[in-house]
Amino acid sequence: MARTTKSSAAKQTSRRRINATVTKSTGRRKKSSSRLRGDELKRAVKKLQNEPDDKTARQQWKRIEQSIFGVRYEN
Repeated sequence: MARTTKSSAAKQTSRRRINATVTKSTGRRKKSSSRLRGDELKRAVKKLQNEPDDKTARQQWKRIEQSIFGVRYEN
């Protein structure tokens, strides 16, 4: 059985439809997944910068590093 996949043009069209979806309550466009990841990363960095404990800050940095690069680096 052959596996079918969407063409890149069809994927882009689907993304545009999803990103252009307007919520009825606010009238604003929904955030894309990349925008949500960016917002999450900003919050994580701000939390890291305000962390007084070095051990906790290091753990937070490792989580940020893993989310950006997708791998866990050993030091």
